[in-house]
Amino acid sequence: IAVRVRNEGRNSRWYSGSGIYRHVWLNTTGSVRVPLWGVYAATPEVSVSEATVRVTVPIENHAAAAADVAVRVRLLDPAGAQAASEQATRAVPPGGTAQAEFTFRVANPQLWSLSTPRLYRADVELVTGGKVSDRIETPFGIRKIEVDAARGLRINGEAVKLKGGCVHHDNGLLGAAAIDRAEERRIELMKAHGFNAIRTAHNPPSPAFLDACDRLGMLVLDEAFDC
Repeated sequence: IAVRVRNEGRNSRWYSGSGIYRHVWLNTTGSVRVPLWGVYAATPEVSVSEATVRVTVPIENHAAAAADVAVRVRLLDPAGAQAASEQATRAVPPGGTAQAEFTFRVANPQLWSLSTPRLYRADVELVTGGKVSDRIETPFGIRKIEVDAARGLRINGEAVKLKGGCVHHDNGLLGAAAIDRAEERRIELMKAHGFNAIRTAHNPPSPAFLDACDRLGMLVLDEAFDC
């Protein structure tokens, strides 16, 4: 399989890069699958003693026949131990969609914060006819975010002052190529110099950049485009 880019359009007012400057993936699934970036994990209720985790799983059936789909979800804690699990079955019509939603109670959650960026993971499997047709891993943090005019931004009840910088997606002399370690090192350097927030000016950041922010404890104002 060949992947080729031919940039014949106008560029932005800043150099956005051209060609294949990020990873290219070919995702293979069965005819019953989770759409790309489909799994959604939310934490509507959070305290130091217990948290509610809601995992939403959309399902697509690209087969010519209806499918009975077993949806399996496991929550893994930051050490990789199972924190909760659940399974549900959905009937999905041919060429149609369905959705499964799971609500978990996690006792004594390890909260995500700027100083302790602990990540859980939701492992999702779709099983049809006794075979796994798709598998997705989605990392997420358990944290409570509040914002109001009187008390500002709070994470897990603690006030946070944003100390941010506007960062382009390129890596200086390395150019627009999104090298995973370079993306991670950039976050490490900003953390070491007192930053806790980044506005991604003016281009969608790479997955490696956002993953590094999650792992290392950096807030992100994710800007898409300015032109």
